[in-house]
Amino acid sequence: MMQKLSFLLAVLAAASIAPESAIAHGSKHKTCFCRVDHVNSNFQFTNITSYATGLEWHKLIVTPADKGDCRNLCGSIFDQNESAVANLACASYPDGSDIRATSQVAATTAQQARRKKLNIVFGRYCPVGWMSNTTNVLAGHTHDGLCKREFKITPPLPNPPPNGTPIGTWGFFWGDSLVEYGTAQNGGLPGPANPNAPKLCKLDPW
Repeated sequence: MMQKLSFLLAVLAAASIAPESAIAHGSKHKTCFCRVDHVNSNFQFTNITSYATGLEWHKLIVTPADKGDCRNLCGSIFDQNESAVANLACASYPDGSDIRATSQVAATTAQQARRKKLNIVFGRYCPVGWMSNTTNVLAGHTHDGLCKREFKITPPLPNPPPNGTPIGTWGFFWGDSLVEYGTAQNGGLPGPANPNAPKLCKLDPW
């Protein structure tokens, strides 16, 4: 599984590099490497996956501009593949883990290109008669803590507001319906986080 995901990220990274970028500084003498790492409580690097970007320069001396180009490219690759990195990290590391993208030109010191915190959100199931706000499934799991229910407007409004128009904090308009959010008062709050429910893996800013 780890090898498959590593290969996937390598393919995505290679596809994201424009051909002109690979020759921006000339021909092949040094390479920009990107890594995605988890930093444990002792701040020792544990590799999740790594790949070479293929960005190369002809100069024999690594300049600050080279390092900056490499860092920017690795950060961009990380951003493009953030969902895949989050899911990979989620399978191996606990909630709150420190996930970093680093860049390195040739054998120079690695630089931090991105730093994110792993956020694992366990689903909470909505009560019977209420839909999940994230999946629109009755009594389904929600990842944003919201459940909702729909009421048809009878007779329909002649000029209904645009879909999603809020009605204070109560809910919003949708087509010829009113959609109400669940609260403690109306019995629509979801249950507690359920470790058996599908989980959402995200990378949030620190």
